Amino acid sequence: MILQALVDQFKQRFQHEKRAQVCLWFDEKEEFVRLLPSFRAHLESMRSPPFRVLEYDVGQRHGQIWLKYQVYRTLDALPEDERQRQRFLIYLPLSEDRLEHGVPSGEPALDMLTDYRIGGVTWRIGGKRPTLFSFLKQANVKLPRGPRDQQSLNHGARSSFIAKYVANIVDRPTFI
Repeated sequence: MILQALVDQFKQRFQHEKRAQVCLWFDEKEEFVRLLPSFRAHLESMRSPPFRVLEYDVGQRHGQIWLKYQVYRTLDALPEDERQRQRFLIYLPLSEDRLEHGVPSGEPALDMLTDYRIGGVTWRIGGKRPTLFSFLKQANVKLPRGPRDQQSLNHGARSSFIAKYVANIVDRPTFI
């Protein structure tokens, strides 16, 4: 199941750096955004979710300060022994470059999240920035091998054929 494969990917990142409590998930092209509602529901259906998902969303006023406060508030409410086990996955529909630089439109750098970059982990697949295609390939989903076919699947990022298709079959146990 695709949702469990996604959970497993993030659990693996946290196992890579056991002290990390935050994993940054950059999705510059918003390829994964259609999966978020199903992903969140999947985590909520688990008896003991391995992490809590927080989403950066300026429109909802869920920016850097909100993200930091959610982490702080959650940890502060837990007993000491549980604080060490709590993990957070922060979804950022932005370029990873925003950690260092703002953008010409005036949006600031994500400098308030620098401590998460340093003390946490960033999601990678095979050491590279993840794409929906690379994630599906890692999850052993049968995909076209030809570059031309791959490009046609990925064209349009958020509204690409592959993003729409995966969002529609995300809860199915197997893939075609």
